[in-house]
Amino acid sequence: MKKSNYDCFFIPSGGLKKNGAPHEWVKRRLDKAIEIQTGREFIIPLGSGTPHKSPILGKDGLQIKESVASADYLVRKGISKKRILADKFSDDTIGNGYFSRLFFADPFDFKKILVITSDHHIPRVRVIFEWVFSLTPRKNNYQLDFVSVSDAGIDPSLIRARTEKEKKSLKNILRLKKKIKTLDDFHRWLFTKHAVYSYGLKIKKVSLKTLKTY
Repeated sequence: MKKSNYDCFFIPSGGLKKNGAPHEWVKRRLDKAIEIQTGREFIIPLGSGTPHKSPILGKDGLQIKESVASADYLVRKGISKKRILADKFSDDTIGNGYFSRLFFADPFDFKKILVITSDHHIPRVRVIFEWVFSLTPRKNNYQLDFVSVSDAGIDPSLIRARTEKEKKSLKNILRLKKKIKTLDDFHRWLFTKHAVYSYGLKIKKVSLKTLKTY
């Protein structure tokens, strides 16, 4: 892939190891950003954590945010802190897409956007981000591009389990996309019907194998 001409990179987080470090598949996403960056883009790791398991705590007893762990990795690899923004709020891929637009793209006036994730994640990420960034009213005519990194070498059973969950989730997203066309309707749905963000709804459990991918 050629060097970028983007305003920003959005990089969904994908869980943490027990020691608080990003998983291998997340490091690959971050490494791709480092490879193609030109020194002018904002690099924005996305995600606070996951509702599917207890948070990883640091030595201070506080939660290690997934986006912060990713940001720390970028800094260790030589990326300036001034070029990193962190989404410390979203807890799933739908939230990644929504908060990317509401908290970053619109306020910072980002138009040319690249989303970087993994092969097993890219189908759902593409649908969600294109959906969210198409909702009216739109501030800009966004240019949304996507690139994925390989799952090769990662435990195949974990990738299979996560891929199956991704397929099921994608069916639900495609159904919702047909109904929700505006930012107001999306916001109302997110905080009243989506179990991750609304009060009183239960999170569906995932298999033990899938849980290892968070």
